[in-house]
Amino acid sequence: MSIIKLPSGAVIEIRGLRGKEGKLLSDKEAIKSGTFLDKILNACTVGVTDPGPYTTITGAPLIPGGPARETLDWTKVLVGDRFFALIQIRVLTLGELFVFKLQCGEEVCRKGFEQEISLLKDLEVRCLSDADRAQFSAGNLFVAKDRNGKTIKYRLPIGKDEVAASRAGSSMDGAFMMALLQRIVEIEGQEIPRIYLEECEFGACLELLEIFDEHNCGVKTEIEIECPHCGGLQDIQLPFGRGFFVPTKKATPKS
Repeated sequence: MSIIKLPSGAVIEIRGLRGKEGKLLSDKEAIKSGTFLDKILNACTVGVTDPGPYTTITGAPLIPGGPARETLDWTKVLVGDRFFALIQIRVLTLGELFVFKLQCGEEVCRKGFEQEISLLKDLEVRCLSDADRAQFSAGNLFVAKDRNGKTIKYRLPIGKDEVAASRAGSSMDGAFMMALLQRIVEIEGQEIPRIYLEECEFGACLELLEIFDEHNCGVKTEIEIECPHCGGLQDIQLPFGRGFFVPTKKATPKS
C-alpha cells in the first residue's frame, strides 16, 4: 500500500491490483462503457487522508463485517487526478518501468523497437494551483476570452466526462470536439458550444484548449522518443491500453 498526493492536492491511500481485480482487465463491457477506470480506482483506493478539493463518500467495508472506508467519488474527480492515481496503482502492481513497442516514424527507417520509461521519473506532473483549486471547489466554473473577445465559461473535465468520451468513440475528430464540448458551459451567456465550434477557426479552437489546459492538472503523456536504429526523433502519446497492466511478454534486456 502507498499514500500518494494527487495533482489537485488530495491525499489518498492506494494499493496495487489483486487477483480478484484481474477480471476487470478483460471486462469488455466495462471497457466499452467507460466504467473500467472507475472500477479499478474504486477497488484500489484504501482510504482518504485529505480530500483536498473533493467531498469524500462512505464506501463498502474492506472486509466483510469490518468498518466502512472513506473513498473519493471518482466520477467527480479531475481527469488529471484519475490518471495520476492509475499510474501509481500500476507502479504498485508491476513496478515503475514500462516497456512498450514502437515503430520508427522515419520513412527511411520504419524499424520496430522496444522503449522503456520510468513511470515515476520520466513523466512530467502538473499540479493544480491554489487559485484554480479554489475555483474548482467553488463550483468548477472558469472564465476565458477567445481571440475575438467573446466570454467563454468552461469547466475542468472530471470522471464522468471521461466515461462519456469513451462511449462517444475514439476518432481524432470526435475526441477533439468532445474535449471542447465537455468543457464549454456557455459562450456570451448562451449554451451553443457546438454551433460555435463548428464555425470557429480551427486555430482558435486549439488556442481555447491551450487556455483551458493552463488551469488543469495531471500527467503529461506526450514524450520524445529517439529511434535506436537511425536516431530519428518523434513525439508520441504513451500507449495506455490493456498492455499497461498486462505486459504481453517480458521486456527484452538492454545490452
